Amino acid sequence: MTNTRTSTWANIGTTLNENNIDDVLVKAGLDYTVTANPLYTTLNDKQIEVKSNRVIIKDNGDVCGVVSDKYVPMQNKDAFDFIHYINEDIKFVKAGETKTGLVYVIGELHEMNILGDAFKTHLIFQNSHNGKYQLAMSICPLRIICSNQFNLSFKKSNATYLIRHTKNVESRMAIASETLHKISDYMSSFKEKAELFAKQKVDSTQVTKFLNYMFPEKEGMTEKAIMKLEDEKAKFLRAYNAEDNQNFKGSAWGLLNGLTDYITHKEFKRKVELPDEKRFIETIVVANNLNSSMEYLQSLTA
Repeated sequence: MTNTRTSTWANIGTTLNENNIDDVLVKAGLDYTVTANPLYTTLNDKQIEVKSNRVIIKDNGDVCGVVSDKYVPMQNKDAFDFIHYINEDIKFVKAGETKTGLVYVIGELHEMNILGDAFKTHLIFQNSHNGKYQLAMSICPLRIICSNQFNLSFKKSNATYLIRHTKNVESRMAIASETLHKISDYMSSFKEKAELFAKQKVDSTQVTKFLNYMFPEKEGMTEKAIMKLEDEKAKFLRAYNAEDNQNFKGSAWGLLNGLTDYITHKEFKRKVELPDEKRFIETIVVANNLNSSMEYLQSLTA
């Protein structure tokens, strides 16, 4: 782990330095509109409408995907309009659309100190036009020294929230106010959990148990699969033993730091198409094993 490591969104989308969401959509090419259109198939040389489905098309003719006839597309401008009413200094740093149809806007808020480390709160707003992703916001604290992303949910607050869609100004203002409260509650829970985990010590036996939990050897695994498993364990241990984790090595927080480094900077084989987008989606949108691992850590150090 070195200072040259970056966040999962560093190499995707459009890099920005904006404070207005309308400007963000224009500069990132997300200010298009979409429409739901009839879908047809051909049978015996005749065109027949598939009444149970619709095809979503952008105003430039690009196809977003095929959805059910009950699906109502949400324009990006409408989806992200509530952000106007968030009474907080948000600087938008990234925006774009993945090949899988995830429309994302990433903003950053204040920096805060947790256990002597600088963390910056990032907000990831998402939308889509193919039914794969819901309108939502994820809270993602970023440990600046090594760009580790922490996507954790707590009993008191979650990392990701679905956003209600409304065209009413008062309702949008209410959603914005609620969003601010959720961000504040989340970061308080995050800081509280970090301080608690830093006090919970782990020995070499517990580290081994955690490794076996994260990378379980299953019955009937081939020698090649076992070797790959051992290689992943070694990658995790390199992150855990890294220089910038020395202050927390031997604690549950140190193990969690190692895990977030391992996941955030996961390497893919060359054959994986668009690895940067895949890494971003896996660490932000797709449920990963951070939360179950955190729960196991709690039981391990209880």
